[in-house]
Amino acid sequence: MATQQSEPDSLSQLNPILSEIQSDNKAKRRKGLEKYQQVVFESGGELNKDSLSEIFGFSLRLLVTGLSDVSEINRINAANIVLKFAEGGVVSQNQLIDIIPTIHHRLAVIPLLEESEEVRLILVNIIKVLTLSFEAKLIPFMNEVVNILKRTVVDGSPDVRKVSSECVSVYARATREKFHMQSKSLVEPLIKALHHQRFKNRIASLNALGDLLLYGDGSVIQDVSGPLAKCAMDLPQVRLVLVAVGGALALQMPDRYSYWHRILPLLLFGLRDDDADVRQKAEELWVKVGLQYERENIDQLKKDIDFDITMENYPSGEVRPRVGCRVLVQRALYHILPGLMNDLDDWQAGPRFQAAKLLAVLILNADLGITQYAEKVLVGLHLAAGDREENIVKQV
Repeated sequence: MATQQSEPDSLSQLNPILSEIQSDNKAKRRKGLEKYQQVVFESGGELNKDSLSEIFGFSLRLLVTGLSDVSEINRINAANIVLKFAEGGVVSQNQLIDIIPTIHHRLAVIPLLEESEEVRLILVNIIKVLTLSFEAKLIPFMNEVVNILKRTVVDGSPDVRKVSSECVSVYARATREKFHMQSKSLVEPLIKALHHQRFKNRIASLNALGDLLLYGDGSVIQDVSGPLAKCAMDLPQVRLVLVAVGGALALQMPDRYSYWHRILPLLLFGLRDDDADVRQKAEELWVKVGLQYERENIDQLKKDIDFDITMENYPSGEVRPRVGCRVLVQRALYHILPGLMNDLDDWQAGPRFQAAKLLAVLILNADLGITQYAEKVLVGLHLAAGDREENIVKQV
């Protein structure tokens, strides 16, 4: 009952407030925006969705104009109000034409018009919330959204960067039917974002690159797999996400059969990880990948699966990988080994350590098929066994 009584009161209070928002005096505009927020969102009795939609409809143009106000606090207030309406699910599809181009103008024009980090953060959050609400209906705005995110994923503010990377993931999933048309342009900025000093930002960028490969142009994995592989030397939290991304690509990426040699190392690194959670995740995903590969290629692999035998003198403490895992590694080895040999001879200990771990995993998973590459593998083992770093020697 209180809500029903508050609606006409709230609506009647808005006309003079809207006049203040249009004032030439920035102090009056500020008071108007603050009063607007109090009346609509903080008046005690919550307005129903229909009333909020009506209010947003007749005040939208003023709020959008407020996003370009000369006063930072006014832009913050206007942006927060639009965000609250978006979170309330009252923005209609035909209102996107007023909101998204305005945000694009503030964030994607060079030189950057929006100087406030706080405003930039709110504006990117608006895009994220609208994407979650409208999903594929945002495809007509792909140029604007991608242009915004290209710039904000490398924003000077860590918070803006993180939310922008999360927004890339959300937008990639929402517009998967057409995302491949624009996804390439996000690769370079996301790779830059992958090197941020905050590990949570690196995780957001890593997830965004994974979603870009899943729902966008998969061919960019040729540019992305190297930077992703370097995450194997990062913190355990980041390595855990790397394994999850590698597993998702191996299970779901549409073009995965063309890029096994790029995908598999991202997952296989985790099988010898120092962190138990990372190892467990990698083992679970690797079994799933092998099983799915067997199902997808059952005609070719049925005989190998039916007549698979237990090997004598198998390394103690090791579980023999299933047929699908072994065949996958055997078919990818030719392309993986040259780069691996280079890493084993790297001047930095980090890449040599990761390469030695991966070599051990590849040998175990290639199984009998490793003999075909015996010469190269022996060279690699010799390099690792003769390394000056004890932890590298222990891997082989």
